[in-house]
Amino acid sequence: MYVFLFNWKSPTPRGIIGSAHGLEIPFVFNTTQLEGHLISPDDKQAQALAEKMSDAWVSFAKTGRPAAKGLPTWDAYDTQKGATMLFDNTCEMRYHFDKALQAILTDFLQ
Repeated sequence: MYVFLFNWKSPTPRGIIGSAHGLEIPFVFNTTQLEGHLISPDDKQAQALAEKMSDAWVSFAKTGRPAAKGLPTWDAYDTQKGATMLFDNTCEMRYHFDKALQAILTDFLQ
């Protein structure tokens, strides 16, 4: 199992949208240039993130492992390491970055 957290924040006025539920979908399908409401079609950082996310999802579909140029190695989640990929303008692998949330996930998975 691979776990991710989408941290990219929409540049909406006053930042009220933040990283809303479902905002990752145009990134996964690499369609940020079509969005226009929550994502500026001219946002080069958003486009770069969309390319990484889309490539990772395609890689996962093909090989069972998410990977993309420009992404760190995405480790599978286990209770020992608690690996989570954080998607933002700078993507990073974090381990046990949110122990409280990971404890809930661990209880759910057992």
